[in-house]
Amino acid sequence: MAATVADEDRTIGLRLFLLDNSGSTSAYDGKIIQELPDGTLTTKSCTRWDEIKRMALDHAEWNAQLGTPCEFVLLNPRHSPPLSGVDFVRLDAHDSAARCQITALKTMLDSNGPGGPTPIASRIGEIHQRVLGEKAALQAAGLRVVLCCVTDGLPTGSTRPQQELVQALRNFMRELPVSVVIRLCTDDAGVADFYGDVEKDLELPLDVLDDLAGEAREIAEKGNGWFVYTPAMHRLREGGTFVKVFDILDERVLTPPEAALFVQMLLRGDGELPLPDDPTEFCQKIDVISRDLPTVYCTWRKTFAKQVDPWGLRCCVMGFWTSLTQALSTVIVQATSCNTSVRSISQEQLVAWADA
Repeated sequence: MAATVADEDRTIGLRLFLLDNSGSTSAYDGKIIQELPDGTLTTKSCTRWDEIKRMALDHAEWNAQLGTPCEFVLLNPRHSPPLSGVDFVRLDAHDSAARCQITALKTMLDSNGPGGPTPIASRIGEIHQRVLGEKAALQAAGLRVVLCCVTDGLPTGSTRPQQELVQALRNFMRELPVSVVIRLCTDDAGVADFYGDVEKDLELPLDVLDDLAGEAREIAEKGNGWFVYTPAMHRLREGGTFVKVFDILDERVLTPPEAALFVQMLLRGDGELPLPDDPTEFCQKIDVISRDLPTVYCTWRKTFAKQVDPWGLRCCVMGFWTSLTQALSTVIVQATSCNTSVRSISQEQLVAWADA
């Protein structure tokens, strides 16, 4: 997956994170995932704003390592127009050189708390106009933009919030090469349904995500529970990915070609030959590879497991009944071979005893 991340980030000119600091983010039903010394992942309760802050800092660190410029914008700024370092912070330095910028981001987040409405559509419009100034440079370099809206509620400030939000997103995405992610920080089904409807109305690339545990559960419920959904995968999807197979993980069961492509991205290392195209040979190769795979913690099953379950993948690629038939055939062949060997040994022993 590292190669996929590297390839994609070479095409991303800017990641934008719109951080919801409205009054409702003070609700104490947020979640922060923490990794314990033994590798176990545990969930810590917090406010929604704390969850948003943690996500912002995690992505700041990640983008600094990748060297990808990113910007973090407060939904409710203190000033109009917003001031750099107070209402938004841009990171454009690589790794160690970005430390002072990450510190400025933390200061901005700690200095601001929940308060105000949820004017998502109007703020997207403002970001759109500001990024237009970079349009020529982005197009000349063949680079794209990712916008991640991190929110816990419905847009406010309009009698037609859904139509206004859809129009703001459509204007932005049609004028610039933009991919949009809506990262929800709430378990409110009404909010999830609202943004699901926005995704349908927009008819442009848009991904609506839950938190790590919620996405792991949804992916498994859609029939894609044969791999472990890790924090690294979740961060990749939060940061916007242009690989379609990542978008549909929580929408429907993957087709055999999609599953094979996904596993190629997960397991194939740099310089390694592609996995076989033939389904049977592909599954046999995965059986071999999986023996050496380390275990990782699965937030859905709440236990350690291999990154890929060979049997589950085999059923996805070849179908359950075909997989079962092949497995039974293998068992029968092995049993027959074993019995033949036993009979052969017994005959040799009898001859030896007779000679004696």
